[in-house]
Amino acid sequence: MKEECIVFDSETTGNKENEPIEISGVYVRENNGVFGFFRIFSCPCEKVLPRAIVIHGVTDAVARTYEDPKIAAQNFLDVFEANKHLYWIGFNVQFDCDVATNFVKKHLGIDIVFKKTICLMRAGRKLYREDEMGGYNLDAVYYKALGETDEALSKIFSERSTHGALVDSTMTAELLEAIRAKLPELGTLDQFAEWVAAPMELELWPMGKYCDKKTKIVDSIRSDWRYCSWVINEQGIQKKFPDLVWTIKKHKEVLDKALAKKFDDGAFRIEQQHFM
Repeated sequence: MKEECIVFDSETTGNKENEPIEISGVYVRENNGVFGFFRIFSCPCEKVLPRAIVIHGVTDAVARTYEDPKIAAQNFLDVFEANKHLYWIGFNVQFDCDVATNFVKKHLGIDIVFKKTICLMRAGRKLYREDEMGGYNLDAVYYKALGETDEALSKIFSERSTHGALVDSTMTAELLEAIRAKLPELGTLDQFAEWVAAPMELELWPMGKYCDKKTKIVDSIRSDWRYCSWVINEQGIQKKFPDLVWTIKKHKEVLDKALAKKFDDGAFRIEQQHFM
């Protein structure tokens, strides 16, 4: 049986709660591409802010004409319940999962859990170094993964003058296909998901006091272990920056082994000199 998945995206008000005004997605089947879609618009309780309007092009006045949020939330819940066994894939998938989860909880009082997800921004980080990308947004990773062609660039500028959730979902589905084509050894979605989720070694700090200094993590372990120790034991950081915690622990283990070997070699030479 050919594998199927859902690639989805959301557009929000830009407020603290990130209430959705649109949640849309496409149904993707292996080797057949997109074969269907869903599109849900919701009238938000909070105002759509300018910083969000200039991204998706939906003004607060337009958002007021959208579906009642309780009806919209039920519509999404229906889609979710029918497809919760599938992988839900997004560019920044955790953000979109959080938006949808909070939306359903707020208006229906129901808790939903996305059990199978894949983040394509993370896949992009694994495939391409930051110094060759300059940053990781959907446009940049799409352009890189599709071979930096004029066709890819033209599509970015022609179809994504504004970031509608359905347009972004379609482009993300194309990105999924392009990335999987580069990894033929990962033949199933389960294998691909496992590769994406596996710990990723970082070179520079993504947060904290060394973030803006372009300090290498390995150098900080040598010079400021007290701070590094606090980082790896802080639960909030463990949840939000698991790759950072994994990288620190990995380098610390390597450095400890090297130090122990150096100490043992030195102690052995001193012992030899003592008995000569």
